[in-house]
Amino acid sequence: MGWITSEDLRGFVKNLQAGDEQWLQLACDVAVEKVEELCGPIAWADITEEYVQVERSPEVCLSSRVTRGLVGITTYDGLALTVTDWRADGQVLQRRDHALIATDLLVSYRTGYYDDTAEGAAPPSWAKAMALPIAQQYLTAMRRFSATGQPPTGAAFLVPYAALEVGHDYLLWKGGVA
Repeated sequence: MGWITSEDLRGFVKNLQAGDEQWLQLACDVAVEKVEELCGPIAWADITEEYVQVERSPEVCLSSRVTRGLVGITTYDGLALTVTDWRADGQVLQRRDHALIATDLLVSYRTGYYDDTAEGAAPPSWAKAMALPIAQQYLTAMRRFSATGQPPTGAAFLVPYAALEVGHDYLLWKGGVA
């Protein structure tokens, strides 16, 4: 189950029609997937042995932010490295001594912003504030929810700028570190 619900979206878009439940849930699922694509896992997650290709650089870029700590680092050929010799700042991993990283790595780390298994736990407000307008935009682009039966002009995008503005501090960098 996603971390926003059809009830969250129903209140956000002021939809009171019970028959729209499947569409609202679909929009929620799409929005959660999009936010996690843009920002990484929202609920706590463990990334195990992420392969990181290195080209003799002082730092490398991971696919998600290290929000709850590094667990293990090994070279691609299996040599275990001392985790305390490394520092993670968001997605960027570097050696504490600032030496060049000369070999590909397998990195395990913990990410995410809340424990979805704890009773009463809720996703961060910025994540919900990103997901709800994305879900609303998804509904708007669907013919069934537009006033004329045609998608409105300018609805060809899924992620509204407002959603990107809310989550700008959490967006992942999809490139590499040079």
